[in-house]
Amino acid sequence: MRPRAPIRFLIAVVRKRSSRSRTAPGLSVSRKLARSTFMLMGRYQAKLENKQAVLGRIVDIGAELFAIACACVYADTIAREQPGRREEAFALADLFAKQARRRAEAETERLGSLLKVLGVELGASQKDIDTAYKKKAKTYHPDRVASLAPEVREMAELRMKEINAAYTELRRRAR
Repeated sequence: MRPRAPIRFLIAVVRKRSSRSRTAPGLSVSRKLARSTFMLMGRYQAKLENKQAVLGRIVDIGAELFAIACACVYADTIAREQPGRREEAFALADLFAKQARRRAEAETERLGSLLKVLGVELGASQKDIDTAYKKKAKTYHPDRVASLAPEVREMAELRMKEINAAYTELRRRAR
C-alpha cells in the first residue's frame, strides 16, 4: 500500500534533508527519528488511531524531537553569543541528541518485548492485545494446570505473572 500524497511529500522531504551534510549537532539523530515517525504514519495512515502502541511511540518520538530541537537551538544561541564556548555547546547538544535517540530505541525495544510476551506484533490494536491476553491467560491459568506436575504449575505461575505484568503495562500505556 502506497502512502497518500501528503505523507509521501513529508517522507520525501525528510529523506532529502537527511541526505544533506550535517549543519548543527543532533540534526542527523533528529532526522532519523523524524523519518521513522513519518514512515510509521505513512504505513498505518487512517488506521493509526486503532494502533495504540504505534500512536504512543509517535507521541514519544515527537517529544524527543522537540527536546532535541530545543537543545540544538540553545547550543546555536550559545555559539553566537559566546564564540569561545561554541564547540562545548555543540558537543553537549550532540550528546543530548544521541541520548534521546537511545531513549527512544530503548522504549521501542521495551514495547516490543511486552508485545512479544503476549504474542502480538508492533502496531497491534488494543482489541488484538486484549484477545491475545485472554488466550494466553486461558493457557497458563492456575486452574488449568492444577492437576499437572509441580514443576509445570510453577512454570505456569511464573509465565502468568509475566503475562499479567505485560498486559497491565500495555493497558497503562494505552490510557
